[in-house]
Amino acid sequence: VASRGTMGYVSGSAVQSVYVSLGTVEYLVIGGGGGTGTGYSNRQIGGGGAGGYVCNVQGETTGTGATVLATYAVTQGFSYPVIVGAGGTGNTNGIGETIQAQQGNTSVFGDISAAGGGGGGGSNSSKYGATFGGSGGGGARGGAGAVGTTRQGTAGIAGVDAAYGGGGGGAGATGSTSTGGA
Repeated sequence: VASRGTMGYVSGSAVQSVYVSLGTVEYLVIGGGGGTGTGYSNRQIGGGGAGGYVCNVQGETTGTGATVLATYAVTQGFSYPVIVGAGGTGNTNGIGETIQAQQGNTSVFGDISAAGGGGGGGSNSSKYGATFGGSGGGGARGGAGAVGTTRQGTAGIAGVDAAYGGGGGGAGATGSTSTGGA
């Protein structure tokens, strides 16, 4: 049984303390998603990666299809931090190469954390490449996709030649590339 503590915000992420009864708990922690890359054309940019996926719920798998993690023991009266990671920022103005897409923020329960998703690559992939995260960001127009965190998420896929960006990675599947520009 859990009860709610105080609520606050740290770096754009919601922070909550939870007080629990004695025993073990199941958890599912998902990091904030990565931002989408910037570029002159929406089909040339890489997609942001999904936030890392970590759980110990029996019958489920954690990110990348790995087996669930061990039980999590809690102590009565002890406060366990809960942080809900915000998504990363992407292209803010829809034009040009103005910013690097940001990684999503890490989510936390106790000492369990799920990394934020990687940022997608910008259409100038040598300047704004895809970034590492819970699941990696997708590469833009020929740029490489970034790797995901072990047991949390998959890699983003590379962009295709000069025309199409790659999709960001997910918890259970690698990103894909849309050659239709959608």
